[in-house]
Amino acid sequence: TEAGVLGAATIAGIGAGVWSSHAEAVEQMVSLDRTFEPRPAVHEAYEPQYEKYRQIWPLLKDYLRNL
Repeated sequence: TEAGVLGAATIAGIGAGVWSSHAEAVEQMVSLDRTFEPRPAVHEAYEPQYEKYRQIWPLLKDYLRNL
């Protein structure tokens, strides 16, 4: 589910009186079907690429945001 759209729908539902609170809306609209746990080996494999990204992002951010 698109999280932004779901959030907008819950806010609209609260405004329309469908739910009395955010907690009630979330309880009725959100269901968890899986849980993702961190895997240390995967983290280690991606760490060098992430460091490259962190170094290059400041150089490219203005350019990419203007595309």
